Parts: sequence; structure tokens; C-alpha cells
Amino acid sequence: RAYLLVDNILNNYRITGWNYLDNLGSPFLTYTYFLSYLLISTLSIVIPLSLPTIYKIVVFLSYVLPSFVLYNFLSRKFNSHAGFLISIAFLLQHKIIEHFFEGLWDQYFAIIFFLLFLNYLDKYSKKLNARRIGFLSLLLSLTIISHPYAGLAALYLFFLYWINMVDKGKALIVPLSSIVSLFFYIAPLIETGAWTIKGIGCGLSSTFGETLTNLIGILLSVQELIPLSLNSILSNIPVILVDILALAGFVLYIREKNKNNFLNVIFGFTIISLILGTGFWFNIASLKITSLSNIVSYRFIIFARLGLLIFAAYTISKIKLEKEIIAVLYIMLMVISLIYFQPSNEIVETSENVQELKYYFETMDYLENSLDLSNSRVVFQRTKRDYSILPLTKSDYFKKPIIGQWSDPIFPISKSLASSQNIIFNTPIENITQEQIKKEMGRYNAKYIVSITPELTQK
Repeated sequence: RAYLLVDNILNNYRITGWNYLDNLGSPFLTYTYFLSYLLISTLSIVIPLSLPTIYKIVVFLSYVLPSFVLYNFLSRKFNSHAGFLISIAFLLQHKIIEHFFEGLWDQYFAIIFFLLFLNYLDKYSKKLNARRIGFLSLLLSLTIISHPYAGLAALYLFFLYWINMVDKGKALIVPLSSIVSLFFYIAPLIETGAWTIKGIGCGLSSTFGETLTNLIGILLSVQELIPLSLNSILSNIPVILVDILALAGFVLYIREKNKNNFLNVIFGFTIISLILGTGFWFNIASLKITSLSNIVSYRFIIFARLGLLIFAAYTISKIKLEKEIIAVLYIMLMVISLIYFQPSNEIVETSENVQELKYYFETMDYLENSLDLSNSRVVFQRTKRDYSILPLTKSDYFKKPIIGQWSDPIFPISKSLASSQNIIFNTPIENITQEQIKKEMGRYNAKYIVSITPELTQK
């Protein structure tokens, strides 16, 4: 996306556009968040660094900056001691680190703007003026185009604050002006949303019991519940500490006679995020055919966990022990946790030690240097069979129109071009005939197929 965006900015002077390389041609950056890609592309144009290098820098900043923003916010609301300890705990949640290895960094990039929006909304909500409204509107807009889940979370966070605002009419200018400023982005989604594919998202489970179990697991550990062992406990010490402190914070909050308005908002925000995190609408037949079925619901539980972090900071602010002693013990536990942190080999593999990538690059070189690919497409059998892992056939590396790669699977044509899970042209390989393959190749103007299984090669 970043490579395509650079070309679009330099050649067409536009952000959104048309991608000719996959899906037989499709809208580019119309149905997805784009602020991170815009940042990467713009920096690659103005800074003498390669795009992959800038990408790595932005991903790294997406990991560390949420903790810095969280520290500043919690230090202002409680004290610097609580802000420091909880921001470190956030930084060392191992499942979040794995999310970055797995490519889910965009949501944490958006959390930077979400936390900034929370900080200034809390700071300005009691006394709004034109400058503050404009600034909050800007932060909300940046959050929305950073990631839709962060944008939605910011919207219901705003309305929880809005309930207690004195000048409710003036406050509504914040979301309204934000939506108006993003009309160029929102209008095409509404206009063309009826023909996009529905049902590419998922809930936690189809049964109440599994939904509850998965909800608790992701809330308390940012992953499904795993068997208890000494290693799993030691490697998740930051997570466990936050859980214990947050539980204590909830108890303190409930026992308070005069409830803190800020904690009221965070409690409500956490509950709403948990409800959305269940994906309950996937179990309602009439909602399965709506755009709600494109939501990956567990992502909202990550925002619920932000509520836990805030309640954990609240607990620390109430502890009367020596701050230096608590800090030393806390850091020691973090060090133990890091020692026992062992991400799976598949997550930390790089192009230097993945044999499959070696074959992939050799194939790309052969296609580009040995074959005439003008005015035609190449069909790829999906390299990785597992749905949770993106295939290696990316048009970023191969600047030719292709069929079968992973791309935003929301277009009607996407089903016909599917090549994952041992299928080609959306047909199981064992069932497809040579005549069918020739027919589909002719229909989509494709000359070559890159196969990874003998069953397809023999066709």
C-alpha cells in the first residue's frame, strides 16, 4: 500500500486512487485506514531513506509511543509513579509484542492518537472554546483515519464525556466537524458499501460459554486462555500485575461513596468495549448480512484493556508504601518476565532464515527476467495455507498485475479469485479440471500460474 501510495502521490497528486495490480483492478485506500501509509509514503518522499527502513521506524514508534503518551496522561491524572509503572507494564505485555510481529501494528499506531484524544478531551471537557474544539476535532479525525476501531472507540468515549459536559451543544461540534472534514473518506464508503462482500469479520464464538471464556482470556491476557505453567506465569508477569491492580482499582471505585467522574467514564468505556468485543451480532441472523459482519470484534477488547490499565494506575496512586521500593520490585519482576518471554519461531522468522522466502524471491526473479508478462496477469497459488498468515505474494515486490494474492477481501470479484486453503479460482484443486483452468485463465487474461502443490502442477 505504501509503495502504491508513493506512486499515486507523485504521479496523480492524490491519496486515494485505483490499484491495477490486484483484484483485476480495485479502489485503492478507499475501504481501509490510511494515515500510517500516508505517513510512511510522505516520509519516504522527503527523507533520503528507503521505504522499508521508514516502515520499520514507524512500526517501532507505534510500539513505544503509546507508552509515552500513556505515561504523560496517567502522571497528570494520578502521579508520575503510577504513570511510569503502568506504561512500562503496557510496553512489556508480550502478546502485544507478538501482535507487532504478526503485522497488527496499525491498531497500536492508532492508539497513539486515541490516547492523545483521551488526554485532551479529559483536560478540555470542562471548558471548551473554539481553539480547543478545533484541536479535539483534529485529534478525532486523525484517530478515525488511523484505524476504524480506534475511531469508533474514540466516538463512544466522547459521548461518555459529553453526558457530563455543561455546554452539550457546543461540544457536539467536535464529532460533527470531524465527520465533515472526513467526508471525502466517508462518502465513498457509504455510497458503495451495499455491493461490498459481507461476513469477512468474526466474533469470539457461536456459543455463550466459549464467548465468555475467550472474552475473559483476551481481556486479562490479550489472548485466549492458555494452560497454567510456571513459564506462562513468569512470562506474563506484567499482564498478571495489571490484572491484580485493576481488580483492586475496581473494588476501590465501587466502594467510593462519591464516584470520580473520570473513573465513571472509564468504567463505562470498558464495559462498552467488552460488549463490542464479544461480537454478539454474529449470533443474530438479521445482522449477519450487514456491514457489522466485517468487524473483527476481539480488537475492541484491546481498548477494554486500556481501561484496566487506568484502574491499575488508580490503585498504585493509593498505595502508601515507599515508591522506590515498589519501583525496584516492579522492575525486577519485569526483568524476570523478559527472560522467560519466548515468542514462537514462526513469528520472529525473517527473510534471511525462511526457506520459503528464498524460493519466493527466486520465482519473482524468474518471472520478471525470463518471461514476457506484458498485457497479462500471473495467477499465484497462495503461498501460506494458514488463514491467519498473509501470503508472500505481495504486489509490493512484484510490480505486475496478479491473481490470488492476499488483498482486502471485500470486493465481489475477490471470491472468484480466491486461491487459499488449497483452492484455485475459488474451486478445490482436486475438483478443478484442466478445461476449467484454461477457461478461467482466458477470462482473466492470465498466462502463467505459480503453483506450490503437485496436485495443481499436474493439471
